[in-house]
Amino acid sequence: MFKEQLEARGGAFLFTDGTERKDRLAALIQKSDVVVILTSFIRHLASYNAIDLCKEHKKPFSVVSELGIKSLVQGALSPTHIK
Repeated sequence: MFKEQLEARGGAFLFTDGTERKDRLAALIQKSDVVVILTSFIRHLASYNAIDLCKEHKKPFSVVSELGIKSLVQGALSPTHIK
């Protein structure tokens, strides 16, 4: 559902649940134009790692706690933390 909505708007969808090693998470973030951290889907420590990696790699990001499509799309289109 999330994937289809982002792809319909021209985006690509990469997903992690935070169980990957930090280097794998870093690789996904480096490939991204914007990162949306869905706190309901990612482990607590991994969300902090993702935020640190976004800052380190100067990637815009949003932290979203709601599970709605609108929240996800808004987070992707208008990241709350920009380089």
